[in-house]
Amino acid sequence: MGAVRVIGRALRCNRWQVLLWTAVGIVEVAAFWWGARVQHAKPWVKLGAAPLVGIEEERGWDFRISMKTIPAIVLLLGVIVWVPKLAREASWRVVVVVSGLTAALVSLALALADGEPGVLDPVIHPTEYWYAIRDMPPAGEFVRTYVDQLTYYPVHYRGHPPGFMLILKGLAQIGFPGPWPVALLSLGATALVPCFVLSAVTRVSGNQEVARRCAPFLIVAPYTIWAMSSADIVFAAMGALSVWLVVVALQTPSRWPVLPLLAGIAFASFAHASYGAAMFFFTLLLVVVPIVRDGRSFRSLVPRLAWFVVGGLAVTGLFVAAGFWWVEGAAATRVWYWKGTAQFRTWTYFMLANVAVVFIATGPAFIRGLCSLRGRARWIVGGAALSIVAAMLSQLSKGEVERIWLPFYPWLTVATGAIVTHRRTWLVAQAALTLGLAITLLTKW
Repeated sequence: MGAVRVIGRALRCNRWQVLLWTAVGIVEVAAFWWGARVQHAKPWVKLGAAPLVGIEEERGWDFRISMKTIPAIVLLLGVIVWVPKLAREASWRVVVVVSGLTAALVSLALALADGEPGVLDPVIHPTEYWYAIRDMPPAGEFVRTYVDQLTYYPVHYRGHPPGFMLILKGLAQIGFPGPWPVALLSLGATALVPCFVLSAVTRVSGNQEVARRCAPFLIVAPYTIWAMSSADIVFAAMGALSVWLVVVALQTPSRWPVLPLLAGIAFASFAHASYGAAMFFFTLLLVVVPIVRDGRSFRSLVPRLAWFVVGGLAVTGLFVAAGFWWVEGAAATRVWYWKGTAQFRTWTYFMLANVAVVFIATGPAFIRGLCSLRGRARWIVGGAALSIVAAMLSQLSKGEVERIWLPFYPWLTVATGAIVTHRRTWLVAQAALTLGLAITLLTKW
């Protein structure tokens, strides 16, 4: 332990922080080394960039930089130079709006570093949602026969409830049938996620300081490269909206049931677009804990929680009436999951790989923030961590978690609000990793 103390003094960290950094380093090295062996010996596990997922079974890395990369570099530099000052000094509404819009622009610029295919290829791929929309039957028939017809749908349909496909069908019916509207839907969700997260963090923590400090990190977090053209960022926005509505509903003295009712509708809609909502519930639950402990009477909160349940049951009832029962769909998805690539992916490796991907997706600033995490932010970050543990234990997330766990990562990134000193240095490290991944990783999403 003497060596740990010496290193700790040099890095201005205590020994537990040194041990955390050491553990993360070991996990990353082991995940890359072991993953390279796995994908070489068993290419059918479909990694390509183990522990991350590449574009092909054994091809996931390729350094590429061109004039198309310049907008992303300029935006990232702009965030590093100006956003921390803006986050400190601008009005709160300006901080929230700028954070959301800039996050979307950064995500779009990173995707366009590969040209138009960087945006559209993930949408039009045969395994994705949009590909089968043209052959999708009318909405009523689609929902009623969804579970029985899973075998005829692309792989992403088999892994999700029908909610998101209904959204895409609705877009097509109102005059937006192409792949670009689907990509723009993800872009809009990318902008909304920081807005909802920052607003919820401010209300839970009781002040704006933590949220202002983590705002720049939400913009340049490495998981941003998987947001553009990913349906999972839409799910992340739905989950973040439900958390924000719950927090506002519990803190608003009005007895009107509108807010908790809307919160229940938002969460149930999320659940009928992604089975991951079942795990996200832990994030929602732990965010509420500090509010309940605020000296408020639990009795006064019961009616609002009841209206939340009513909103959730209303959405669930509509789907049941249309012929889809969430539990039945989840059971069918589990069967199909184990018939697919998951049967070749051993739990021993992916338990390690998934943890490694979490640290890659959230970046070094997240680890630094964990070292100083205090106060109510611990409940927010802890809820997201508990959601990830639940997802791990379900064994329905073996690989591809850089995309699948997008609903959880922004809430983990709240930990960066605990960084008080050298914030710009950590922001540079975060942006450097994000750009590095964008120009070297050949990702499907």
